[in-house]
Amino acid sequence: MPAGLSRKIKIVKKVAALAVAALMLEGAGYFYGFRAYDIYYHYTQYPAEKSRIEQQYGIQINGTIESENFPPNEIVDGEIDKYTVITSVKNKFDFSQSISVIADSFSLYPATILNNNLNNAYIVDDLTLGGANVWGTYSIEKRSLYILNLFQYHYPQGEIKRNLEKMLHHEISSVLMKNHQFDTALWRSAIGEGFQYEIDKDPWYQWMLIRDYIEPEELSSEKELLQRGLLRQYAETGVENDFNTYAEVIFGEPKRMRKLISDYPIIARKYQVFKEFYLSIDPGFAPVFAKIDGGHSLIASSMP
Repeated sequence: MPAGLSRKIKIVKKVAALAVAALMLEGAGYFYGFRAYDIYYHYTQYPAEKSRIEQQYGIQINGTIESENFPPNEIVDGEIDKYTVITSVKNKFDFSQSISVIADSFSLYPATILNNNLNNAYIVDDLTLGGANVWGTYSIEKRSLYILNLFQYHYPQGEIKRNLEKMLHHEISSVLMKNHQFDTALWRSAIGEGFQYEIDKDPWYQWMLIRDYIEPEELSSEKELLQRGLLRQYAETGVENDFNTYAEVIFGEPKRMRKLISDYPIIARKYQVFKEFYLSIDPGFAPVFAKIDGGHSLIASSMP
């Protein structure tokens, strides 16, 4: 057997042995879903990845919440409501896999944007705002993101990663809106005169929606939403959440957004507003939009 091949086989055997040993040490529960790669990543690539994020973007990734900063059930800080519950992440493999997804998502942003707007990102096992379970939130004052650990749920890995990426883009877009004075009136004008979100008609709409108090037959169909320029039902809760859903699709599903702006004029106009806002913050966002429109601006006549 060639010496090179023999060395490769030995390396593979050592990696396999390490994964099996770690599984045994961590308990039989981790055999569910076969987490060998997660464990391998945790003990090999994760430390360097976490360090790179901290050095390149100036963002500390945390799995615990300091009690002196966040007294239990009394978190009152900007966008974080009172009677909020935040539970630190328990599974270190979940934490390290979240780091991997964060690294991929952050790579779409100019480093200066993240450096100038964020200091911390928290991965947590439970995030309850005002009694409702949510997947993410942010604090302008603390320059922080709070992201739910989706790896604790036994969903397909690809689905978990896509949802985690969307969540990150969703929350970062809120931070940029607040820190760079996004023109909400311009956003509404792109939709058209007379448009009202459901929350404009009912101030309790968001509270009811996130608690599943609205019957399914009362919700709009996907086609109805898209014709109104909305990408999903949650966008009915106001400008910020509508804007957030555009960030999810623009950064996470560029092919889908390309099709949507081709088929729906209102979405095309709102996309243009979103694009111009991000490029005004940093021209380094250009590659994100080039994936959608090839670098060509939408025609000016798309605006009302």
